[in-house]
Amino acid sequence: MVDVADLAFLPGPRETLPPQVEEWLTLRPDSRVILLNANYLLEDRIDQVSALTSVIERWSQPDVSFVLLSHDSRSMASDGVLAQQISERVGQPEQVLVVPGILNPGAVRTLCARAEFVVTGRMHLAILAAVVSTPAIATSYQGKLRGLYARLGLESLVEPDADFAQSVHSHVANMMHDIDRASSTITANLPSLLELAARNLPKS
Repeated sequence: MVDVADLAFLPGPRETLPPQVEEWLTLRPDSRVILLNANYLLEDRIDQVSALTSVIERWSQPDVSFVLLSHDSRSMASDGVLAQQISERVGQPEQVLVVPGILNPGAVRTLCARAEFVVTGRMHLAILAAVVSTPAIATSYQGKLRGLYARLGLESLVEPDADFAQSVHSHVANMMHDIDRASSTITANLPSLLELAARNLPKS
């Protein structure tokens, strides 16, 4: 058996963001941007909408901004529906942007690179963030996600259980106070994961 990593780790081009997203970010050059994503497949198990709403309410400051990103839209009950619910709960203040539609992987990489960290219920979003050395607080709904975070050297996994909201807040506080350590850890461990991902490709 050959040890490999997800193909999402393979290098790809960063792509431009939609004009309204780029403009919104440009108007906040000194803001600490936090990228938030709720996975609709998990919402019947954990209340991500309430947890992420409370994160915005707790950390909303003039120098902190939030981007709500959908990473799946294959059904009526999509990530986008949850993002809109969060936005409505916080009243859509100036510090909150809902990204319209679904971005392609290259644009997601670009957005992750502009963010300080990510909170997500999606494994592939956590991977796209890691590729640009942006830490992610991820919901641990798959065993392979635990293995991935062990390789990245990160401890920012949140279990989908009764303590979900409290755990999210704890990890967000850690990131807000010591983001450089998490980013440096990813940068140090990323080359080995890129090498493992390359093993998925056929040998020439």
